[in-house]
Amino acid sequence: MAGEIDPIRYELYRHRLFHILEEGRIALKMVSGSPVVVEGGETMCSLHLADGTPILVAAGILLHAIGARDFIKVAIEWYEKEPGIDDGDQFFFNDPYIGGQHLGDMVVIKPIFYGGGVWLGVAASCIPRRRAGYSLEACQQTLQRFFMKGSGFWG
Repeated sequence: MAGEIDPIRYELYRHRLFHILEEGRIALKMVSGSPVVVEGGETMCSLHLADGTPILVAAGILLHAIGARDFIKVAIEWYEKEPGIDDGDQFFFNDPYIGGQHLGDMVVIKPIFYGGGVWLGVAASCIPRRRAGYSLEACQQTLQRFFMKGSGFWG
């Protein structure tokens, strides 16, 4: 019948897609200078539906499985109408009030277009060792306000 998915082909494609995401996650670990990423595995690469729902995630820690969902939803809400989301756009966020699991989580989101509209989104996330901020280490104990932690980026 038309429209039926061959279960063997489905598993082959799912397996290939997962390993592409896993290779991206490993590449993030290899280029990172953060011990939290390199040794702790605090990084994630994922594939999302156009509305931000995660469909396949390669995460070093299970906590990161939904790491980019809220960032994608905010990118759509803030940028879809003005200036618009176009082919080739990428979005960078690191605001914990929007999403992520840690203060410094950095997320890059890339929409994938098919048939004239956004079809899927690809995201990569990791936590840096530290961000430039109020104090040398920007230790939580010395901070009086969130923005003393360093710069925040919204898209």
